[in-house]
Amino acid sequence: MIVAAAMWQRGASTVQAAVRFEVRLAEEQPLVGLQAVRVSSTRVVYLHPEVVVTNDDIAFSSVIPGNTPSEQFWIDVRLNAAGAAKMRQATMNHLGRPLAILIDGEVVSAPTVKSPIGAAAVINCDCTREEAQKIADGIAANP
Repeated sequence: MIVAAAMWQRGASTVQAAVRFEVRLAEEQPLVGLQAVRVSSTRVVYLHPEVVVTNDDIAFSSVIPGNTPSEQFWIDVRLNAAGAAKMRQATMNHLGRPLAILIDGEVVSAPTVKSPIGAAAVINCDCTREEAQKIADGIAANP
């Protein structure tokens, strides 16, 4: 799964050693009990309250080149067996609907689920190598 581009800026603050990583199911239309979250200037999704996977479900993460390898870097995330099973189960019944990727409580992307997702994902955060490395290192650490 490639997590589609949503610009994510850390602002002036320093990235923490550990980051909170979550994946949640989302909807394109509002439903009772769902939280509206802006993904971009033109898109809002509605988050389910249940978290599908967290830092505890990460086997490892690493930095990979993005679309412009000299300027942009992404994070390759691999889930452990328990995380892959949870992700597969959640996405099997969520085809054609968004899946929200959150880092430190902020939705960085919400791609549409095209097929059940297993043990691997790529987060496109439009990061520098240094930012991507800090996030990759932090995802595997429990905040």
